Amino acid sequence: MVLKVLTLYDIVIGILYVSIIIFIVVIIYRKILVFFSRKSINHDDYCKLDSLESNPAIGKLSFYFTSNIKRSYRFVILDINMFEVLEVVSDQCSVGGNIINFDSSNLPNGNYFYSLQTENQKIIKKMTIEN
Repeated sequence: MVLKVLTLYDIVIGILYVSIIIFIVVIIYRKILVFFSRKSINHDDYCKLDSLESNPAIGKLSFYFTSNIKRSYRFVILDINMFEVLEVVSDQCSVGGNIINFDSSNLPNGNYFYSLQTENQKIIKKMTIEN
């Protein structure tokens, strides 16, 4: 059995090959990231619905959402089985912040969901009502 002794030249060439391979992998990885970032979601096309300030909710509630464009929307209350209990409002929102006021005293205590629906999205959040 013959063992080959590595020279300094062999070690330097080996390190160079490994460095070049790592460099090529990094370049390919960055190209892939740039390619996929071009197809990212445009957040301006979607509304943002904030959570309630107090949970459990009591009495008169204010739901706040923002929109970057004027669009039609529906705001509904759903029961725990995701069936629509009440349509709170169906209207056109304004650009910027929008507030939807709702009196929860008309609903029995329990767990509910509230949903903001537009032509291209549906946001659902959970709330507990204790009146």
